[in-house]
Amino acid sequence: MTALWFSAALGFVAGAITWAVFLMCLFQLLGVKLRGVDVAVVETLKVHGMLLSAAGSLGLLVGVTIWLIVRPDRSASRDFVVLGDAV
Repeated sequence: MTALWFSAALGFVAGAITWAVFLMCLFQLLGVKLRGVDVAVVETLKVHGMLLSAAGSLGLLVGVTIWLIVRPDRSASRDFVVLGDAV
């Protein structure tokens, strides 16, 4: 499960879900009744579906960036100096 595509897909999904949760919280703050929040979110996503894609794409970039930082294909045999081990 250390493939680049997995990190990219997970990042896209996380970004899209984050955007949908943000919309739900926003509508709650604006005073939309709880029953109307799901309708408001669905209608907003229908009208502004590109925003969901943009949020997902931003999540994709974050997922790929994190994968590049902690790339699992790096060799663990590099010489790292750990504080306290250097004598």
